[in-house]
Amino acid sequence: MTFTFPADVTVSNQAQVQDVAKALCALPINRSHASINCPAAFGVGYNLTFSSKEETFPVVSFDPSGCQFVHGLIRGRWVMQSPEFWHTLGVAMGIKGANNSTFRGQGPNSS
Repeated sequence: MTFTFPADVTVSNQAQVQDVAKALCALPINRSHASINCPAAFGVGYNLTFSSKEETFPVVSFDPSGCQFVHGLIRGRWVMQSPEFWHTLGVAMGIKGANNSTFRGQGPNSS
């Protein structure tokens, strides 16, 4: 897989960090207690670490494929039904026109 951004990105603009945190909290709550069928997972995952001078928060992890579950928030959430999340994350990272495909990466046969 190839990506258009580096493996580690630090966002220090407080407003952009808050936008990403708000977007995470606005994601739908994962209420699926039964088995569900998910699309194929491509193996890449992301960890977001939020901190301030006074506090470090739990790591938030998710993947852009498969069920797109989000872990690390008080209540589990998922990204699958919220394409605007990828745009918000991309803006904070300085990626223009980011969407879910941006974060899934491109395989060797992609053009």
